[in-house]
Amino acid sequence: MNKILKFLLAITLVAGVVWSCKKDVNDPLLRLQVDNTEVMITSINSPVVLTITSGNGGYSVSSNDEGVVTAEISDETSVILTAVGEGTTRIFVTDSERRSVAIEVTVAFTLPDSEIFIWNGAVTPFDTPDGYGISILSSSIALTDLVSEEKKQIVLSWNGGFTVGNKTNGSLMMLTAEDVETVPLTSVKILRADASGHYIVFGDGTRSGECFVKIN
Repeated sequence: MNKILKFLLAITLVAGVVWSCKKDVNDPLLRLQVDNTEVMITSINSPVVLTITSGNGGYSVSSNDEGVVTAEISDETSVILTAVGEGTTRIFVTDSERRSVAIEVTVAFTLPDSEIFIWNGAVTPFDTPDGYGISILSSSIALTDLVSEEKKQIVLSWNGGFTVGNKTNGSLMMLTAEDVETVPLTSVKILRADASGHYIVFGDGTRSGECFVKIN
């Protein structure tokens, strides 16, 4: 009797191993994973890039709130997160087998340490004895060279005042005594407008800029 029981037990174990191996062959699906599921973004001009480390291909991505973060797939396995406004939201990555993973994203912009105006990487100092003077109107900011003979002026303007949010009809003008260059802007957004100051980002589709003006 003991021999029969041992024989049946051995057959059961072998059958279990065979069934397990067969299941692995018939179910080769992979768990969907990314290299980071808790993300903090502090700059609108510096997207965060995540990598899909495991999954079944055919990836797509969606944002619960595109007013906070937009997301896109790049190079098949890269997830690019771009800040739009401050807040928190979830990003969902899904593969061809409808497996998904959630990414928690918080956007909290870090304000510059000092007043700045940057366009296409060039920094224009202002509100200093050896820099530009600044004038703030209802929907524009003008920087005027107070030192050199060129008397160059930079004017950033838009429609919509200084409330937080997207603005329309933005333009950037660079004026000298001999020339005027006008750059139509595709985006102007005020990210912060409170006691700490006005923080504005803008761009023309290929170039970007930012301006931070403290409130005295």
